Amino acid sequence: MKRLKGNGWFTLALALMAVVFFLVGLNYNPRARAIPLVLAVLLFFLSILVFLAENVPGTAKHLRFMEERGFFINQAPKREENESKEPLPPQREGFRLLRLLLWLTGFLLLLRYISYLVPVPLWL
Repeated sequence: MKRLKGNGWFTLALALMAVVFFLVGLNYNPRARAIPLVLAVLLFFLSILVFLAENVPGTAKHLRFMEERGFFINQAPKREENESKEPLPPQREGFRLLRLLLWLTGFLLLLRYISYLVPVPLWL
């Protein structure tokens, strides 16, 4: 097995979180525990599957369905060599940060004083 990097530790933390969800779900009312237990088992299974595919050599060839292809591949568009991305001026960058903080503040105020049914669709 390779030395674990950030992805491996995160996936193991997800699996541990699924175990905790499962154990907490066992304390629920019998009628209410079905969905949390099923979701915890699915989360555990999928996180272990991802961990094995990314960190254990030889398992990736047996898990062909986990290869990245098609819609979910993150490929940057090809740029022409004469086109270069120039950084934003500091004033413009500060404005973008201020706008983001104002949106978050407004969202939190709406959540606090109005039902979540109004701010969540506005945020999305």
